[in-house]
Amino acid sequence: MRYNVMLFRLYMLTSLMLFCRAATSQDVNLADFVIEGMDNQVLGLPFAGGLRSPQFSTADLNLDGTDDLVIYDKDGRSVIPLIREEDGSLRFDPSYRSIFPDIPSWMLMRDFNGDGIKDIFCSPTTVGLPGVEVHKGVIVDGALTYELIRFPTWDFDILFVPLGSTITQIYASVIDIPDIKDLDNDGDLDILSFEPSGRTIYHYSNQAIELGFTADTLIFELKESCYGGVVESGFSQEVTLSTSSGTCASFLVSGDELVANNRHSGSTVLSMDVVGDSLPEMLLGDISYDGLVMLTNTGILEQAFFTDQEVRFPSEDNDPIDIELFISGYNEDIDDDGDKDLIIAPNDKFASQTTDHIWAYDITKEADGQKSFDLIEKNFLIDDMIYHGPNSAPMFFDHNGDGLTDLLIGTCGLSLDGRERSPRLVLYKNVGTKEEPRLSLEDDDYLGMSEFKTTSVHFAPSIGDIDGDGDQDLIVGDNNGRLYFFENESSDVNALVFKNPIYPAWDIKVSAWAKPDVYDYNNDGLGDLIIGELNFNSVNGRRKSLNYFQNQGATGMASFDIDETAMPNNPGLGCIDLKQTGSFNNYSAPTVMKIGEELLIATGSALGNINLYTTDSASPADSFDVKSIAYAGIKEGDQSIVSFADLNMDGFLEMAVGNRRGGIAIYETDIKVEVGSANVNVADTDLINVFPNPTIDYLQLELDESIDKDARLIIYNSSGQTVADVAYVRDDRLVVSSLNSGLYVLEIVTLTESYSYQFIKVDP
Repeated sequence: MRYNVMLFRLYMLTSLMLFCRAATSQDVNLADFVIEGMDNQVLGLPFAGGLRSPQFSTADLNLDGTDDLVIYDKDGRSVIPLIREEDGSLRFDPSYRSIFPDIPSWMLMRDFNGDGIKDIFCSPTTVGLPGVEVHKGVIVDGALTYELIRFPTWDFDILFVPLGSTITQIYASVIDIPDIKDLDNDGDLDILSFEPSGRTIYHYSNQAIELGFTADTLIFELKESCYGGVVESGFSQEVTLSTSSGTCASFLVSGDELVANNRHSGSTVLSMDVVGDSLPEMLLGDISYDGLVMLTNTGILEQAFFTDQEVRFPSEDNDPIDIELFISGYNEDIDDDGDKDLIIAPNDKFASQTTDHIWAYDITKEADGQKSFDLIEKNFLIDDMIYHGPNSAPMFFDHNGDGLTDLLIGTCGLSLDGRERSPRLVLYKNVGTKEEPRLSLEDDDYLGMSEFKTTSVHFAPSIGDIDGDGDQDLIVGDNNGRLYFFENESSDVNALVFKNPIYPAWDIKVSAWAKPDVYDYNNDGLGDLIIGELNFNSVNGRRKSLNYFQNQGATGMASFDIDETAMPNNPGLGCIDLKQTGSFNNYSAPTVMKIGEELLIATGSALGNINLYTTDSASPADSFDVKSIAYAGIKEGDQSIVSFADLNMDGFLEMAVGNRRGGIAIYETDIKVEVGSANVNVADTDLINVFPNPTIDYLQLELDESIDKDARLIIYNSSGQTVADVAYVRDDRLVVSSLNSGLYVLEIVTLTESYSYQFIKVDP
């Protein structure tokens, strides 16, 4: 048999390229692609990952002398470091996440020892423990890092106060946010926090200076158990005010009879001078209300006394805060102009309002010292991110057959109150080039999926040839654990023309939050389903995470046995167990790719880790090998979902990561593209001849008679996606004219062997 000289040269060139790329493998870094939002606006923080219940602080993370903006989002326990550039703009840099502890509930950054380095005050890393943990900022080898302050004489490394002959912790509920500030202007930081029943505010006074220590010492006492004389009401947003300074308001309320005021717990505290007299007013958020109450302080520095309250702060003619339930305020300089601003955001990680939910006010000091609050925007920072509501589920695909990889995002959608559902698929079209991708918002309701808001609240898409007819179909999982099936009816292998969806497709049902992936696992030409879900399965007494449903239909007609335990189905594919300590659920979210001769299975998880597994087995009953747990340390937030593609054709895959708080981050990975087999088995070249190469219209295949007549021809693009899958017909040409120009792999799969050839498709 002849051996095609062009093919041999291509093989040698490509093998050399792959070897060189492997030797210079890149790190896993945030991608640097241009992303356009509404009206082609270039997003400044596209990959910051969304915001749902953010808490705002400032700190100089890169030690350049300028404070950066540091956001901790309770939803997913995520730190979002935003570095202040020389021109004043902000740049998301996830590399700084590694210096922060794993914080479960709240975080405020304050410089307690006056060394110019912001320290961390946060909820204890012992989950569920109410209290205050402190991590001291130190510089090691020219970089900022944090060290936990330990208390060897105390059971926990948290702040404590004397209590009679013993000690107890400074109480800060895990659902509240305290205030940490120098309230009495004595040079050290004090703490305000609601006591355990949620009725009064405890004032913990730092006594370091008074006792002759430096500010580097943390010694507290409970100075007041009813700060400012205020008692929270259990029945309204109004608080009960004391009638005289130094006394506490009554714990009883008036009605037909006096009844005890047993208040529900859940409040946020922010003190700041509002009226311009250098005394701290109080801004209170409450778990049951949608605004902040401002309490006017007419006391003295040493003794706060609140005598008036403004329930709808700011005043009605200054855009009063109106954000759905349990909010908190933050007094930080967000624009680096030297003056502090006011930021308002939800304090509930399951906040129902998912748009217009982060308000920013510019604070101006009037001539009489009174401060005015001017609303700047209601989606602070959000409008600069890829964000279309919580629970983002990304998927790379080529939606229009132009050879450029686009991005599809499933989401719960945006809501002002949580009662009006708005789930949808959102399309970002690649309007760049193969080397320089540029994603632009094309359609915020792709395929009109919002029409199904009465049925589903969330969508997770996957693309693949489910029915074996050679084109790409769309499968979408939903929160109910069911699937939508969009059959592609286009005659063009590159085009996507979908029929109306079938729901629930094939009556398949997993527990909840189905995340499907389509892959022909058993190499029979039909796409099988690997489905992740919210809960975990118990198989032979062991937890398992991935459901495998084998396609038992025929070409053009997918069919499945809905019993995941019925062979050859498997409710525990690969023996993967994603259940993590600290999470009740499993939340598997698989993506399956062929890399060389192996399958690479990537899956997100409930707590955000991204795990990688490999296998070279064709049996769904075999265990997968662990490649990486918590891949590259990337953790974008709870309920992570990933998708991979080589967007910029550099030979390495990019990875899009979605999360529960709703954004998308795209990373450049060190996973090398090796579509199909990376080399040609020279020993078999007398059996197979493929030509011409490069080609414009077709490939002619000359296969030895020993090659099985039931062989299949599969073409992969450079992103590892199947673009054609057809039965081999002897002496027929394989038409490739509809393919875009580029590098492809043709895999010839027989019952016993697999042969791979790389070819180049060029334009006429």
